[in-house]
Parts: sequence; structure tokens; C-alpha cells
Amino acid sequence: MLRQTRAFASDVRKWYDEFAFHKIYHRVNHFCIVDLSAFYFDVLKDRFYISAPKSQARRSAQTATWRIGEALVTLLAPITTFTSEEIWQFLPKIEARAESVHLAAFPASPDMLGGGTVERDEQQEKDWTTLRLVRDEVSQGSRRSPESEADRHGTRSTG
Repeated sequence: MLRQTRAFASDVRKWYDEFAFHKIYHRVNHFCIVDLSAFYFDVLKDRFYISAPKSQARRSAQTATWRIGEALVTLLAPITTFTSEEIWQFLPKIEARAESVHLAAFPASPDMLGGGTVERDEQQEKDWTTLRLVRDEVSQGSRRSPESEADRHGTRSTG
């Protein structure tokens, strides 16, 4: 998800340079609703609830969520000035962090990945796409009621 956040941040930075605020709005909306809420957080919540507080799985999820949150706050600061500043003031204090979100730089690609590699990983992108497709299929299957399945297969009795 950090790679998707990196791509999101890159798009938003580019559109700020172009003053394309409508594109920023739509990209932020899509990222928050589709990528984060409907997918990532839905998958991640089980890890937060089930994993031991000090487990590597839980800690890595918390770190990713932290990086995504910081990126969102800094990227939204120019258009949600007061809200972003309020959020920034509630974040735990870190020595290297700017005092105000408006003094902080937009997230850079290496920062987003924790100093990790920033080149494109096609296999990881394929795996991510496959994971999303499988999850969508499973989610759709679990939402189907027995009645809708019967209707779909033409086996529902009308009586």
C-alpha cells in the first residue's frame, strides 16, 4: 500500500504544480474511499484486532498506516489548512518533524517507503492486482444471499 501511496503523492504533487485542484480532489477522494477504506483498511483491521500488540505483523501495519496518514495530512495541508494543522498538532511529537504541517515538505518517494527501494516492481504490482481481484470476488460471493443465487441459477421456487 505504501507504493500506491507513493504514486498517489506523486500525482498530487504534480497537480499542485499545475494548479489542477479538481484533479487533486478526485484523486484524494478515490484514494481514501476505494484504496484505503474499501480495500486496505478492510483487510488490515483483522491484523490490528487479532495480532499481538508487539507482533511484527501488527507493528508493520501500524507503521504503514502512520506513513500513509502523515502523507495525507501534508498533501492536504494547502487545501484544508486548519484541519491539517489541527491533525498535525495531535500527532505524537517526533524530533525531526516540523512544528507546523505548513512548514513540512511533501512526502518524497524514499521517505514513503522508509528509505527503501523506489524503483517500479512489476511483479509486486501484478501480485497487488491479483490480490484485489481475488478479494473482490470473495467479497461479492459473501454478499450474495441464497435467494439471489437461486435467482441467478433459475432454481428459485415460486410458490
